[in-house]
Amino acid sequence: MQKEINKFENERNEIERCLYFLNGNDNLSNEEVAFLEMHITQKKRELVNKTFKEEHPRGKICNKTKRGYLKPTGINIFATTEEELYEKLYNFYFPSYATLNDIYVSWIHKRLEKNKTIGKPSAKTIQEDIGYWTRILSKEELVSMPINKITAADIDNLYTKWTGNGNITHKEFSNRKSLLTALFSEAVILGCIPDSGFVTSIKCNAYKFKSPPRKKYVYTVEERQRLLNYLEALDEQDGYTLAIRFMLHATIRVGEVKGLLKTDYDEHFFYVRQQLVDEHEFEVTQDGATMGKRYRRIKDPKGNANYSIRPIELTPYNRNIIEQMLALHEPSPYLFTCQGRPLITDTFNKRLKKYTAEIGIPYLSTHKLRFTSASLAKNQGQCEQDIQHNLGHSNIQQTQHYDSHATTEYNYGMAADIYDKKYNVTKCNQTFEHKKIAPNLDKLKA
Repeated sequence: MQKEINKFENERNEIERCLYFLNGNDNLSNEEVAFLEMHITQKKRELVNKTFKEEHPRGKICNKTKRGYLKPTGINIFATTEEELYEKLYNFYFPSYATLNDIYVSWIHKRLEKNKTIGKPSAKTIQEDIGYWTRILSKEELVSMPINKITAADIDNLYTKWTGNGNITHKEFSNRKSLLTALFSEAVILGCIPDSGFVTSIKCNAYKFKSPPRKKYVYTVEERQRLLNYLEALDEQDGYTLAIRFMLHATIRVGEVKGLLKTDYDEHFFYVRQQLVDEHEFEVTQDGATMGKRYRRIKDPKGNANYSIRPIELTPYNRNIIEQMLALHEPSPYLFTCQGRPLITDTFNKRLKKYTAEIGIPYLSTHKLRFTSASLAKNQGQCEQDIQHNLGHSNIQQTQHYDSHATTEYNYGMAADIYDKKYNVTKCNQTFEHKKIAPNLDKLKA
């Protein structure tokens, strides 16, 4: 029988291509969809007739049973309509041989198309998807199996292999499982399998997970001071060393530091108007998508722009940092640069990792510098509303998340490093309102 089916491989491939095009394209008009559906139905019928005649030269496809069903000669398949019978016979003769490798290509292409419109998925999410596929899923034997042959037992075996005796954390497992579930859902959309419920129905409470490591969110007062002392003692200062020192004295994101312009400060404040982010172009191939060339993009600061676009008090320490940076005479409109080029987040983190290793303290990412500054401000008495404003949060709950990781150490002498204690604490309500409206947001966005 397989020999006869192989004779019609070209016809089968044409139908599959039409199906993939139809199911994977959201931009078709109603007329185009109707034409493709009619064409696919016609080609399926022709192929079923040819295949059936090879197997049953004298048989009939549409025999009526006593109960009124339609049944082909010699095949135990029943249907209530001729259209249904031909569809069942097509699936009987030509079960889907699409694999998860094939499904991934269709799925990731759709993700990339949706990314071009406003909304989700974000470029960062797609980057994570590609990473999990490339590093983990693409290396599993399961992805090369015909998807309609994959069973719940196969999925269970894969999950058991991943988790073992506590090989990965529950979060890591959930990320892998989410990608796998999305691919099976795509297979349903493409018509490769009738449903994907067997994937989500697998109970995961029997698997053993690694306990997540206890996260360290902030540098201690001593660690922060050691890092500052080390950086200040370096013979050569550049945009990275100065920006790290700046962040250790301000509750600002790394993208916001990178996006500061030389005009974004005055006698009392520096102004967060934008962030400069590093993003990747995605190279689309027949095998899926990979991360391509990196490029920089200007965006509003993260969060609600009515809060994230904000003035922040300029402390004497950070004014000195700005003066040192300007003295380097870097040919760029951006305040913090290295050899005239904007800073890169990956390099920022590599530098920080290098410096912390050299002084023997734990490495924490650049975002934890922001946590550290907020933590110190909280424990040195700055009011919560001011911390919320300086962080650029639209609600106090976000700020309280930072507070929950605050260091329990207290060093009053360092208060002036983060903020002017008298200015912020004794007049916190007035200053918060003042900073929200002066200068106004329209001017900040300009």
